[in-house]
Amino acid sequence: MTGEQAERHRAEVAESQTRRGWYWWLVMVVTAVVGPGLAIGVSAANQRRSEQALCEVVVLSDDAYRAHPPATPTGQQIAAAMARLREKYHCP
Repeated sequence: MTGEQAERHRAEVAESQTRRGWYWWLVMVVTAVVGPGLAIGVSAANQRRSEQALCEVVVLSDDAYRAHPPATPTGQQIAAAMARLREKYHCP
């Protein structure tokens, strides 16, 4: 291998390593942005599903308390709490 060929080979290796380093940083940045973004999206979807399930229970209880108002102070507190929860979660 002549000196010129060796120099060309070193330049190609250096360029290859620089390109690999650039790709590595690109993958790291994309991973750092996409990973948490996906986690936030999944968490928000799960929260919506959980609130919808809670809404079903709250609506059933609130409707029952409205149809037959409780007579005891504890029952009245529970009925008031269900009405507040229904408003808080914007249940139908």
